Amino acid sequence: MSSDKESKNAEKGLPKFFGTLINGDLGLAKTYWLTYLLVNFIANILIGALRSPVTAFSTLIVVLTWNVIVLIGLWRAANKYSGLKLWPILAKIVVVFGWLYMGEAFFSILLAIIKNSHE
Repeated sequence: MSSDKESKNAEKGLPKFFGTLINGDLGLAKTYWLTYLLVNFIANILIGALRSPVTAFSTLIVVLTWNVIVLIGLWRAANKYSGLKLWPILAKIVVVFGWLYMGEAFFSILLAIIKNSHE
């Protein structure tokens, strides 16, 4: 109980939407389909279209920050989900792969910047 209170106190400065999202109160379906899948689909198109690795890296930092909030919220939404037990299990698998993908994407862009700065 104490951790819930501390969590809510730590998030008072966040806008209401972000607090709702990170607490998993947006719901499992909305959190996955809208804030994770749709936003990442659009972000991947944008990052792929950017010509400058530095600009792509800057955009990626914004996306990574967004994904930290979304992945935490998705995990928490899965914990709160009361429907078919398959969905929260699949959601948590997506979260694990999401963290792995974010790490890989971060280092790929970073290596591209380093490579381009030495040419």
